[in-house]
Amino acid sequence: MAALSVQSTPAEKIKLAQISVEEFQRISKAIKEDAQRELDFTLTENSVLMFRDRLCVPSDTQLRKGVLSEAHDSPYPISSEWKWKHVTMDFVTRLPRTPSDVNAMWVVDDRLTKTAHFIPVKITYSMDEPACLYIDNVI
Repeated sequence: MAALSVQSTPAEKIKLAQISVEEFQRISKAIKEDAQRELDFTLTENSVLMFRDRLCVPSDTQLRKGVLSEAHDSPYPISSEWKWKHVTMDFVTRLPRTPSDVNAMWVVDDRLTKTAHFIPVKITYSMDEPACLYIDNVI
């Protein structure tokens, strides 16, 4: 019989840790009272404190190691909203034509998951075809 265990996500662990930091609580309260607009701090809809779209992680060595380990050792992104900020794309053209008439390579680099996708394409593709290729090969 298989066992199922529920574990907190890194964002949930950070949210719980933020509660114990007095400075974070002061900033969160100021944001809720609309007095903290000018300092680039925000609260997510789940009340997680952010600074310039980045999580505010308390100075807890064990928590930080856990978050870094999760981000770097997992084959999956921590949060889908972060994934799109770390994807770069480029086309390598003027390649020798293959028997299947492919003459370019589309390189999609995902720095968050540390993966690169090399997708053979034709330079004559319309904009619809790369979108379908992206869904088929990357997502």
